[in-house]
Amino acid sequence: MISEKQRNIKKLQKESSILKSISSLVIELSSELPLLSKVSFIRVVLSDDKSFVKVFVYSSYGESVVLDFIKSLVPYIPSIKTSLSKMSDFRRVPNLKFFYDHQYEKVQYIESLIDSVPK
Repeated sequence: MISEKQRNIKKLQKESSILKSISSLVIELSSELPLLSKVSFIRVVLSDDKSFVKVFVYSSYGESVVLDFIKSLVPYIPSIKTSLSKMSDFRRVPNLKFFYDHQYEKVQYIESLIDSVPK
C-alpha cells in the first residue's frame, strides 16, 4: 500500500514533469506567441482526481500581459495536450487551465511591509 507521503511525492513529480513539458512545448511556439518573452510559467497544480491541471503564469509587466498571453494560447491548447500525451505516461491527459499567479505580488507586498518597519 502506498503511504500518503509517497502519494504526495509522486504527485509532485508529475507536476514537475508537466511543468517542464508544457514549458518546452510553448517555447516551440515562440515564433507565433510574441508575448512569450514577457511571461514565465511558475508552477503547476494537478487536481486530486488528475482530471485537470492549473498552470500558473506570471509576468513582471502585469496581469494584463498574462491575460493577453493566455488568450493567444487558447487555440494551441489541444495541440499542447496532444504533445503532452506523447511526452508523458498519463492514462488520460488532464485538461489545462491557465491562471495569473498573484503569489509574487503578495510576496512583494509583504517584503515592502517588512522593509517599512523601523529597525
